[in-house]
Amino acid sequence: MSTYSWKRFIDEKFCIVFCSTYGNGDVPTHVRPSVQFLEDQIEAGATYSGTHVAVFALGSTQYTHFCSAGKLFAKLFAALQCPQICPIGLGDDSGSIHSDFNVWLRGDLLPKLQLYFPKLDTSACGDVVHPYRSALDITFLSQQCESYTKYRQSLHRSCRFFSNPLREQRTDIFVVREVQELLHCDLVAAGESVKRIILGNDTRVVYRTADDIAIYPHNTDELVNAFVDILQVDPTTLFIAKSVSKNRIMSKFPVPCSVRDALTYYLDIETCTFAFLNLCLQLCQNSQHQSLLRELLHTNPHHVTVLQILQRCDLHVPLQSLLDTLQPMQPRLYTISSSPRRLPLTVQVTVKLHQRHTASASPSVATNYGLCSKQLCTSTVSDRFVGFVRRSHFKLPIHGDSPIIMVATGAGIAPFIGFLHDMYHRQRTTIACRQTI
Repeated sequence: MSTYSWKRFIDEKFCIVFCSTYGNGDVPTHVRPSVQFLEDQIEAGATYSGTHVAVFALGSTQYTHFCSAGKLFAKLFAALQCPQICPIGLGDDSGSIHSDFNVWLRGDLLPKLQLYFPKLDTSACGDVVHPYRSALDITFLSQQCESYTKYRQSLHRSCRFFSNPLREQRTDIFVVREVQELLHCDLVAAGESVKRIILGNDTRVVYRTADDIAIYPHNTDELVNAFVDILQVDPTTLFIAKSVSKNRIMSKFPVPCSVRDALTYYLDIETCTFAFLNLCLQLCQNSQHQSLLRELLHTNPHHVTVLQILQRCDLHVPLQSLLDTLQPMQPRLYTISSSPRRLPLTVQVTVKLHQRHTASASPSVATNYGLCSKQLCTSTVSDRFVGFVRRSHFKLPIHGDSPIIMVATGAGIAPFIGFLHDMYHRQRTTIACRQTI
C-alpha cells in the first residue's frame, strides 16, 4: 500500500485492501498517508460510487482494538459511498488467521466477484499446498541429564512463564472463593450453566469496573493422554525448543519443558490451525482423507478438533511437527462483573458454559464444551487459575450524575452487573450519583 498512488483511486473499478492493526489500534506507519488521502477526500465532499471495495482486516482478539485499522478503512470507504463487494473480513492472529482468510475468500469475496466476472474461474483458489518447513528446532534431552532430576511443573512456573512485561501483562494465581449457579435447575439439568464465580489471590486485586480478567485454561488429563497414546511418546520426555530463523529460545514453551506439560499447559491441542491441516494433507496418503483435509482447509475448521483429525485420518504426525504447527495456549477474556468499591479484595466473573457441536469420529455429532468456560463452571472453592487483569476502555462517564442508557446487546450483561454494583455503592456513600429506573 505504501507504493500505491491514491490519485489513481478515482479511476479504479475494484479495490481490495488488506490492513493490519498496530499498537493501540493504530494503522501501520506506511499506511497513514493512505488514510490521510481518504479523509481529505471525505472533507472535500468527494464520492467514489464507481469504485467497488472489499476489506480484509488483520488483528488479534487479545488486544482491545481488534482489527480497528481495517475497520477504519471500511468506514472511510462507506463515507465515500464506495459500493461494498462483500462484508469486511476479520483475521484473528491469536486463532487461525489462515482459516479466517480462506472462509472470507471462498465464502464472501469470490462468490461476489463472480457476479461481476461470470467467466472467473475460482475452482483452484486456495488449493495450493505449502511445503511444510519447521519453524522449531527441538532438542530432546537425555534422561541422564541433570534437568530430569530438577524438573518440576507447577502453577507458579506457568504463572512466571505467561508474564509479559512488554504487554504490561503481570500474571497471578487466582483462587476460587465462591461459586454460585444462576440458572434454574431445569436448565442446569438440560446441560446449560451460568455461574457467578468470585476469585481472589494472596494480595488485593487491583482493577476497575468493567475491566477484563484473562484466564489461562489447561487441557484435561483425558485429552492429553489420548494425544500421548496416538503420538506414542513418553510424556515425561524433556525438550528445548528454539526458533530456526532467529536461533533463540521460543516463547511458546519454557526451558526445558516436558511433553506432558507442553500438551497440558502451553499448547491449544483442540483448535485446528491452517499449518496443522496443511501438514496433515502432505503426510496423508489416503485419497478420501485428503479430500476431507482439503475441504477443511477451504472452510472453517473450528467444527472439528485436532484429536478428531488424528483419529479419523490415516496418518502419523511427528511430535516435533505437532509442537510446531499448533498454536500456543491463549488466555480467555471475561469481563469483570463486580466493582472494586463493593468487592475491593476479589473479582467476580459471570461465566456461561459454552457448547459447540463438532463432527465426531463416528457419524454422530459430538458436543464439545469451551475449554475455559467448562473449567470455570465446574470449579470448586480453592481451585486455582493463572490469569491477569487487563484494562478496558468500557467505562461509565466521569461525572457520577450523568444520565446513561444501558444496552447489553453484544457486550453481554457482565459489565453492567459491575456498573450496577458501582452505582449501588455510590448511592449509599455519596450524593452525586445517577438514579436507576
